[in-house]
Amino acid sequence: MIINRIGGLLLLFAGIFALVFSPSPACAELEIKELPGNIRLGPVRIHPQFSVTEVYTDNYFLEHRDEKENWITVLTPGITVQVPFKRHTFQLDYRADIFKHCSYSRYDTEDHYASGLFKFDFPWGLELTIG
Repeated sequence: MIINRIGGLLLLFAGIFALVFSPSPACAELEIKELPGNIRLGPVRIHPQFSVTEVYTDNYFLEHRDEKENWITVLTPGITVQVPFKRHTFQLDYRADIFKHCSYSRYDTEDHYASGLFKFDFPWGLELTIG
């Protein structure tokens, strides 16, 4: 019983360690960048964004016969907020992808994404970004 608990804890620790410290394509994007624009509330920087994408498909249901065409509009509102804490910076990102189907509105969907980064900038030259 105790061996199972220890083994389970070691497996859990190894899994968390692998998730946190394993290289992935997303790790390359962990960077707090200078935001364009000039919306500020004191030291807080705010960067709203919005994009519209139009997609056309001539075979919406991927059928061999009776192909149906469709236009899909993707609305993508979002916001990035940066909050400095002395030498450190916290960044919060949010965006939504809103899919509007012209011919098949019952397939309209919304996907939401949120992320946060905390950049530690220590005086002895060490920088650590967690996100």
